[in-house]
Amino acid sequence: MKHLIVDIESTTEDKGNPFNPNNKMCVLGTRGYNNSTFVYNIEYDETPYGHWLKEVQRQIDESDIIVFFNAKFDMHWLRRYGITINYNKKIWDCQLVEFIYSNQTLRMPSLDEVAELRGLGKKLDEVKLNYWDKGIDTPDVPYHILSDYLIQD
Repeated sequence: MKHLIVDIESTTEDKGNPFNPNNKMCVLGTRGYNNSTFVYNIEYDETPYGHWLKEVQRQIDESDIIVFFNAKFDMHWLRRYGITINYNKKIWDCQLVEFIYSNQTLRMPSLDEVAELRGLGKKLDEVKLNYWDKGIDTPDVPYHILSDYLIQD
């Protein structure tokens, strides 16, 4: 079964709400069943990104299961940018699974909490601590730092 892991980093107004028209998807990362990892520059800078959306759609279409952490967030972003997930695809939401495994006691577990709980260590918090917590939005984070953060997520 071919899986595809998808994660998105967006601008941060209203907690990155994909329905807020002021927000935009900055970078999108995928990791495929063969461990190939890609970071796509969507609206991080002025580079045209249409071909990247087609590539992500192709990867989703060729996968059997799509893996997310907080799937509703990332799926809304994908849909906003015209990327669809066919109804016959299986979705695995690691956050929802952790909520169920905890007997519904961890209501909104963070990726950091779950990674530590599952023995995967702590995530790289450089973007959160050095940029977002200081009011610096995602497009102003140096690309190499943002892409490393995305890949580690």
